[in-house]
This record gives sequence, structure tokens and C-alpha cells, in this order.
Amino acid sequence: MKWKIGYSWRLREVMATRKIFTATELVPLLKERGIDLSASQVHRLVSGTPERLSLQVLSAFCDILGCTPADLITTTAENRRRPQDRHRRPPGAACGRRQATAPSSPNPPERMSRTYATDEQYERWFKKTCARCGNRHFASGWWPDGPVCRTCHDRALLVRGTCPRCGHHRVLAGVAPDGQPICTDCAGFRTSYRCRRCGHEGKLHARKLCTRCTFADQLTELLGDDTGQILPELAPLFEVLVGMDNPLTGLTWLYRPHVPRFLRGLVTGEIPLSHKAFDTLQPWRAAAYLREILMGCGLLPAVDKQLLLFDRWLAEHLSAIDDQAHRPVVQQFATWKVLPWLRTRAERGPLSPSTRRNAGAQIMRATYLAGRAQPGTAELHPGRA
Repeated sequence: MKWKIGYSWRLREVMATRKIFTATELVPLLKERGIDLSASQVHRLVSGTPERLSLQVLSAFCDILGCTPADLITTTAENRRRPQDRHRRPPGAACGRRQATAPSSPNPPERMSRTYATDEQYERWFKKTCARCGNRHFASGWWPDGPVCRTCHDRALLVRGTCPRCGHHRVLAGVAPDGQPICTDCAGFRTSYRCRRCGHEGKLHARKLCTRCTFADQLTELLGDDTGQILPELAPLFEVLVGMDNPLTGLTWLYRPHVPRFLRGLVTGEIPLSHKAFDTLQPWRAAAYLREILMGCGLLPAVDKQLLLFDRWLAEHLSAIDDQAHRPVVQQFATWKVLPWLRTRAERGPLSPSTRRNAGAQIMRATYLAGRAQPGTAELHPGRA
């Protein structure tokens, strides 16, 4: 038998019993004890399970929370059967007889309760009635009019205008007694929502940076080289993305799983700056959107969008024809008849989706006629252009 060793990190639970609910509250307390960690580093220690932790940091947590290391770390050890022991009977089992099992209870056991708080305490400590919408949610901020939820918090920081009290054009997140929106200073906010880098007022992200600065940092990390400098050939792409009207849209776009892979591929050279390289990228919708951005900033030659979609569909359609004798016939028809017609139409103006579908229908008919005119049957692609 082997022993399986496990452990659980209970820092968040112990913090809740001491009425400490956010990681930012631990930062100044750790600095007082000689531990200089950023807010993001403390957040990872609170929200995750660290694989390595220095004794100095562990001692500081115990001193702050008034606990012992055994309260923060609980260990478990259990026997684990080896593969060669899978056919052995457990001790005390009768040979050739099935062990009798207790009948299942009609009432299954309830969900395990929290060890650090009861349901009533959890509801009272973590959830508050939002002062703006009146619903009970996790409090995202404490404003002069009371706790606010995440939805009301982000929505209020989007309101901009001239404050009726001071006359400055700012974020109007506060609410006057008469119900008019006012700026944060006139409302008596203790929290500043100005970016510590550019001074823009609005929603703040990690390190107290605004959305545009956060977006610029993440783009620099993706489009930069080993020294952190943007490659000169990709500088137009960086400027176009950072200068977009709504940086929150771009930041959300970076969180999609395939976008960082595409951007890093442009930096490392795995994805050349050519239309041919983008024809084979998957998923094709994400690749088509990035190709439009590259054409907009001049890194790729401008080509009609519908023409590019037709080229991609045509390559997939030709590869789906199994008969090697039919494929050249359809390819010649597309190369000498359909594609010149589409390019001529694109020179006069942007192509419409119906024009692209009409060209795809011609290819489908040519594929059918090629199968009828020659021996054998061509496998038709079920999709449409």
C-alpha cells in the first residue's frame, strides 16, 4: 500500500472568522511585519493553494490572524491501492461471497456545512443589500450611500458628465440627496477611482490601473519581444488597438482563448503576415476578425471580406472532393470563371453575402456536372459558401 498525502489551505476561512474579507486588507498588515508583497501576490495566496510558502510569510499570517500553522494548513493521509493490488481482497473479506451493503437511505445527507461560518453568518458577513438596486449580493464597494453590488458599481462608473455642484466634467458615481448624480469628491467618496498612471477616472483593474492602461500592458506582453519592446513591424497594430474608442471591448477580446495564441504567433513568426497564412487558421471567425484589423492598420493588403470568405470555403470544398479526376475540373472552373468574376465585382464595390453565396452555388453546380459527365461520383461538400 502507498500513502496519498494531501493538504488544504484554509487562509480565506480563517480570515473570515477574523472579519477580514479582502486580500487588500492584508497588504499593510504584512508590510508592518516586514513582508513586502503586492496586492496581486496576496490575492493569489488568499484565493489559491500555494505549492511553496516561506516560513516568514506563514509566521506573519499566524501573527496577523492570531492562529497557528495547524489552523491554516490541514493535512490528510490515506492508503492508495497499487495497480498490482487491485485483485486482492481487503482484509476480513469472505472468499467468494459478496459483501453485504447497507441499504441506501431514502433521505440523502445534506450538503456539508461550512466550517468557518454557518449559513446565517455567511449571509450576514459576505452578502449585503445593495444601496442602489436593493438586491442582496456580494458587496463590491462601500460608498457613502451604502454597499453596492458589482453591477451597480461598474454601471455607476460609466456615467460621465458635468457635476451640478462643482461644475467639473467627471465620473458621476455619487448620488445627491435629491437624486441627481454628482462626482465622487462632492459625494464624499473615500476611494479614488483615478488611474495611478494616466490619471483617467473610471473603473480600475489590477494595480489601480484604468482599462486602457491595463489593455496596453497586456498587449505589450503579447506583442513584445524578450526585452518588452513592441516589434517595429507590429507597432501599427499596437497603436490601432490601444487607440480604440472602447478599450473594455479590446480587453474582453484578449480574454478569448485563441487571441493570445494568434498574437504570439505573429511575434514568433509562426503565423506569417500574409493572407495565405490566415486562410488555414482555426477557428476561422477569430482569424477573420484579426485579419480585418491587420488590413485596417495596413499590415496586410486590403481584400474584400466576402472574397476572403469565399477563398476559405473553396479550399475546404475542393479538399472534400474524393474523386481525383473531378477535383481539377472544378478547380479550373473556379480559377478561370468564378474568381475573376468576383474580383471584378469587388473592384466596383464591396461584395455582399448574397454575391458570395451565388458564387458558391455555381461551384456546387459545377461539381455536380463534373460527376455526371465523367465516370464515378464526386463527393459534394454539404456546406454553403
